[in-house]
Formats: sequence, C-alpha cells, structure tokens
Amino acid sequence: MTRVPGVSLLDLGGPWPEVLLEEIARSLTQLHGLPAQLVAGDALMRVIDIDACWWQGMQFLRERALMTPEQQSAAQTIFETKRGTLEDRVSIIQGDFWPHHCFADPTTGRLTGIIDFADVCIAPPAWEF
Repeated sequence: MTRVPGVSLLDLGGPWPEVLLEEIARSLTQLHGLPAQLVAGDALMRVIDIDACWWQGMQFLRERALMTPEQQSAAQTIFETKRGTLEDRVSIIQGDFWPHHCFADPTTGRLTGIIDFADVCIAPPAWEF
C-alpha cells in the first residue's frame, strides 16, 4: 500500500489556505459529477436529517479553528442557498469526508490526496458537508 504524502488537514491545523479549499472543492465537484451508475448494488443512502449533519460538521471545524469566520460564513451561505437543490439531486459521494481523510503538503498548503472511499455511496452531495 502507498501512503498519501503530506499530513491530514487535522494535523495541518487552520485556518486552511484558500488554495487548499479550492482544490478540495474541485476534487469533490469531479467526484459528484461521475455517473451514479458507476456504483453498483444498493448503495443508495437516504439522508434523514441533513441539517443536523451540517451543524455537526461545522461545529467540528469551528472547535478546531480550521476555517476563518469568513470561510464559515461563505460555507453557510452556500449551504443555505443550495440546500434544496442539493437535496433533490443525488450523485456519487465519498461518504466519510472529514479533515482526517484529506492530506496536504505542510509547506505549500496544496492538496496531496483524499483517502478512505470505503463508504462511497449515492446520496445528495450536501451530505459531504
């Protein structure tokens, strides 16, 4: 097995560089753009309470000062604006998207990889947040 270079975002600390957040967003956009038919079987995950999941994730990031207040505000605006449309659309998601599954170069702050796709499923992309 090959180890992803760099350190987890949890170990990198925060606030995270804008370039890193942009790279993560591009990576997730690519994943969410894949045809859902690529995931076989009964991988459909229904989201029961997307709001609770959102707030739990934001609390995790806030407690660890991993996002600036401006980044938190921007994320909140996107979530509130897109929530309905995101919930109506399903796609392939990573399924366990947390800072300890994203790696970055500690010197440059650039994304080096995303790991742990064991929980990949078909669900609203908002579930990632």
